[in-house]
Amino acid sequence: LHYGELFIASRIKDLIVIRGSNHYPQDIEATVEESHPLLRPGFSAAFSIEGEEGERLVVVAERKRYFDESVDYSAVMERVREEIADLHGIDVAEILIIKTGTIPKTSSGKIQRAACKALHQDGELRSLSCWRAPAPTTPEATTPAEWVLEGSMHDVIRVSVGERVLGSVARVKRIDSTEVELACSLAHYGVSSLDMLELHTDIGDWLGYEIPDEWIWESKSIAELVDNIANSYGRPSVN
Repeated sequence: LHYGELFIASRIKDLIVIRGSNHYPQDIEATVEESHPLLRPGFSAAFSIEGEEGERLVVVAERKRYFDESVDYSAVMERVREEIADLHGIDVAEILIIKTGTIPKTSSGKIQRAACKALHQDGELRSLSCWRAPAPTTPEATTPAEWVLEGSMHDVIRVSVGERVLGSVARVKRIDSTEVELACSLAHYGVSSLDMLELHTDIGDWLGYEIPDEWIWESKSIAELVDNIANSYGRPSVN
């Protein structure tokens, strides 16, 4: 309902519900198609599948027929994940890039999401490249390095903060801490807005005080976030 006018946004059976929030497939598909020039506009499908922790998002996208054959599919799919996490605040469980002209469509040219989902579930959806999110794990909480209050060196503080932040990202995304790298951005790991709130709380609980929100939201890399904490605070306050 918009200004007293009723607009049909999507069919209820196509609606994607993740973490209690509604997402229209058309919006996600538009994000996918605009994320990289390889992907063909109007030829993608977004749908959800049942996972261990509820509904998970799957994206299927056709590539353009005439495009550089040496294209790095992994880079394309990484970009798709980052854009969806940034614009919609949700993680992607699986991304499939398929050949031109192979996505199910009606005679009138509409994407058949249900048919695409059925092919995916039956293992009959052939892809040129596929990315799947790692299986959720529950890593053990890491014990942060002890703060050295007397004569502590900046690099010792930074290492301590770095260990904790990497561990926090791993716990929030339920991946192994060895998979998280300082040089990467939070978006690289599909950190959504909800994940950022959890990360902010987790780090603040460890430090004993809240860090500025913008450090989480605006840092271009995890290393930048670590530097902000180490440079500005140095060591926790002692009562």
